[in-house]
Amino acid sequence: MNRGLSVLAAALAALLLGAASAAAPQPARPSLVELVVLLQKPSAAAATGDSRGPYLASLARGQDAFASRLERAVPGARVRWRYEVVLDGLAVVAPAGSARLIAALPGVESVTPSVRYGRTLFSSPAVIGAPQVWGPTLSTAGQGMKIGIIDDGIDQTHPFFSPSRFTMPAGFPKGNRAYTTAKVIVARSFPPPDLHDRYGKLPFDPSPGGSEHGTHVAGIAAGDHGTNAPGPNGSVQVSGIAPMAYLGNYRVLTIPTEQVGLNGNSPEIVAGIEAAVRDGMNVINLSLGEPDMTPSRDIVVQALNGAAKAGVVPVVAAGNEFDSLGYGTIDSPGSAARAITVGAATKGGAIAIFSSSGPTPYSLSLKPDVTAPGVSILSSVPKRFGTWREFDGTSMATPHVAGVAALWAESLLAATGRVDHGVLFARLTGTSQELPGVDSLDAGAGLVRAPTRPAGDVEEAPWRGRRRMPGSRP
Repeated sequence: MNRGLSVLAAALAALLLGAASAAAPQPARPSLVELVVLLQKPSAAAATGDSRGPYLASLARGQDAFASRLERAVPGARVRWRYEVVLDGLAVVAPAGSARLIAALPGVESVTPSVRYGRTLFSSPAVIGAPQVWGPTLSTAGQGMKIGIIDDGIDQTHPFFSPSRFTMPAGFPKGNRAYTTAKVIVARSFPPPDLHDRYGKLPFDPSPGGSEHGTHVAGIAAGDHGTNAPGPNGSVQVSGIAPMAYLGNYRVLTIPTEQVGLNGNSPEIVAGIEAAVRDGMNVINLSLGEPDMTPSRDIVVQALNGAAKAGVVPVVAAGNEFDSLGYGTIDSPGSAARAITVGAATKGGAIAIFSSSGPTPYSLSLKPDVTAPGVSILSSVPKRFGTWREFDGTSMATPHVAGVAALWAESLLAATGRVDHGVLFARLTGTSQELPGVDSLDAGAGLVRAPTRPAGDVEEAPWRGRRRMPGSRP
């Protein structure tokens, strides 16, 4: 009896202790943050020919070594994205408060927190002279060029992107093939690590608050020639600026918001830029922005400069803050030195009241570089938004210039066998149309113009460079 009572008492004590242990508060797991870690070697942007492969392998070994050190030094940290072409770095997910520890690891150049970006949304081909260069058979309308749309996704089923005139180029499609066609030849998505959204990993979000902006942007840059759309007095035929160009869909804006559509974070935007360069895009379009920051800590700006070094033409929106904040309102990544930064004008050539003006806030660089139509621009949207809509913003001006850049790239490639970023920039700015009485801080070199001669003939007016327009401030 006594032995039985002793066993019962011991069991009861163990049960109480176990209950107390289970009820005791557990230490909270540290929250996780996404950081971009830049390493000390130069990226592979400038490596060409036979040297690129070995150099990429060297960067990969260095990143592998860093990943091993990170795993040992910061339990719970993991690598999310790797960058080798536009940057030498990695996006890592790590416990909050570990940035200093990571920065102290051997081989680390800098550690940068994630930054949130959003869209820059606030009969245009003829305004900039595109039809004159296309030719009657569209043989010089962007043939073979590839424009990467780094945005919130493209609806590849839209009639503005009919694949009927196209043949899939060698080495494509890439990414999620279910969202590709012979026109939209790449479809990728770059969600942040903490996103719990059913469409986050897909290249297109069909939900009511999902992908819309990227479809509109893509149509302006490279929508199919002669597509029927509703006009003010009946059906009209519309076209993108480079209608025979291919499109790449790089969905980096995947984070739903209540009022401004989809947003995205800087590590994912850089991953999209890296992928577009690796996939062989000739031009990349970024109609997105974030208030400018110190260039040395702006990884999106650094990635765009790296893309340009690698031979890809980055075209970015200036931003839409002039009417509220005035001069010095160029957004990131419009402040990137090697990007073509685009302001918005009306189809009559007046600067849009919202179009951000230079100089850039930190580096005091003269931006924008050019302007393009960005007011009441009709283009494609997904069917649930009405199929066709007019939008305003430097978001709409930017793909006009991306399309013109593709036309110039086609011309230069036919003439010289290569596309030199500096030459293309000089041609594009040097042939722009001056806007009398408008300051270069508002309009850059003026209203962009398409090449005036067929592909292969690149003898154009000499580059005027950046200067103040008549009537500018002293």
